[in-house]
Amino acid sequence: MADRGTIRTEVAEAAGALVYSGTADSATSSTLVDTELTFATDDDLKGFEVRIKTGTGINQVRRITASSASSNNITVSPNFSPTPAANDTYDIYEPRRARERLLTDAITSGVRMAKNRGHVLEKVDSRLITQDILQGQGSFQQPFTSGVPDGDWAKDANSTAAKETTIIYQITKEDLASAKLTSDGTNEGYLEFTIPDWALYAGKSITVRGWIYTDTASRVRLRLLDGVDTGQTDQVTTANKWVEVSSSLTVNAAPTKLTVQCYISSGAAVVAYFHHIKAITSEPLYEFPIPVDSTANFAWIHRVDVETGTPGVFRRLRNVDWAIQRGGTPTLQIYRVGFSPGGINTDNALTLLPSNRKIRIFGAAFPTIPTSDTTDLDPLDEFIKAYAIWYVLSLQRIKASEGESHANKMFVWERVWKQFTPPVPLQADSRQVQRGV
Repeated sequence: MADRGTIRTEVAEAAGALVYSGTADSATSSTLVDTELTFATDDDLKGFEVRIKTGTGINQVRRITASSASSNNITVSPNFSPTPAANDTYDIYEPRRARERLLTDAITSGVRMAKNRGHVLEKVDSRLITQDILQGQGSFQQPFTSGVPDGDWAKDANSTAAKETTIIYQITKEDLASAKLTSDGTNEGYLEFTIPDWALYAGKSITVRGWIYTDTASRVRLRLLDGVDTGQTDQVTTANKWVEVSSSLTVNAAPTKLTVQCYISSGAAVVAYFHHIKAITSEPLYEFPIPVDSTANFAWIHRVDVETGTPGVFRRLRNVDWAIQRGGTPTLQIYRVGFSPGGINTDNALTLLPSNRKIRIFGAAFPTIPTSDTTDLDPLDEFIKAYAIWYVLSLQRIKASEGESHANKMFVWERVWKQFTPPVPLQADSRQVQRGV
C-alpha cells in the first residue's frame, strides 16, 4: 500500500527537495519537537516548509520561521490547528527545490494522467439486494455526510450518527462499514429511511430485517411505519453481540408514508450499530441504481453475480441476463434470471429474482483525486510516483552545473511512466457506465 503522503515523500526525495522525514515527540500550537531532528546551527531550517503527514495534525502545511539546534525544534507560522500530537509524522521541504504545493499538484497530475491513459482500478460491490426497496442503502457502504448515510436517510434531532469501520457484520469482503447511532441519554433516537415511491406498496407485505449490535439490551430494534400502522422487530435482548432481527408488515391500504427506522427507545444513552438493513417486498424488482462511493465509482461493469441460498456463495449471470440503463442515475437491469436445481435458469421467460439475495457487481473504476495523505493510491502508485517525479523535475530551476544529470533523471522517469503497464486490464466484455454531470 502506498498512500499520498508516502508518495510525496518519495517524490520530494527524488527531486532533491526532502530535507528530513521524521516523527514528532511533542508539539505546541507554534512549535514541533523531534529529538532526532539535528542540524548545524540555529535557523538552518528557516524558510523551509513542514507538512504533517499522519496523526492529529494531518494535512497541515506551515512555513518554518525559526529552528533551534539545541532544542531540536522548529517554530512555524501560522500556528497549527489542531496541534500535532506525539508520533505524528512529518516532512520538511526545501522550497527552492520544490514547494509542498508543487509536490501535491504533481501527484494530482499523476492521477489525472493515469485516468487519461485509461488506467483503471478493479472494483467489486455487493451492497445491492434482490427485492430490497432500500436499494442497498441499508448496507451503509455509501459515503456519510455530517454523520448521516447519503441517499434517503435522515436522523432525529437529538442523537448522533457516524460511519463505523471497526464494529461490522462482515458477510463478504466488501462489507467494510456499519452505521453507528448514539442516543442522547433522554430522547429516542433513530436513523430513518424514507421510501420515495411508498404509495406503490399500499396493501403489500414488506419484511424489514437486519443485524444489530448494541451496548445495552432491550432498547434497540428496527421499525417500519406507514403513517397509520407500525411494524417492529423484537428488541435486541443480548448486548455486545451481533443479532439478526426481522418483522413483516402488511402496509395499510391508505398509507401516508413508508419509512424504515433503526431505532433506540428513550432513556439512558445507548450506542447501537446497524448493518445489512433491508426492506424486502414480494413485488418483483428488476432495476437497481448502480452504487456510488466517495472514492471511485464504476466506469465499466463486466460481470454480475447473484447470491445463492447460502450466504456469501454466488452464481454468475449470463451476459444476456443483465444490462445497464444509462442516464443521470445509471441503473442495473436484471431479467430472465432465476434459480433452478441445476443453477441459473436459461429460458427466455421473465423470471422473478430470488428474494433477499446479494447482487455482486464486478467492474472497473477510474482513480480519483486524493484528498488526504492517507488516501491509498495502490495499485497505480508506481505510475503516479514516476509521473510526479518527472513533473517536478520538469518545472525545477536548476544550476548550470546540474544540467546534464538533471536531464538524465528527467529522461529516466519519463520512460518509466510512459512504459508503465496497467496492473488492471479492462475486461473485453466491459459495458460502460455513463453518469450525468
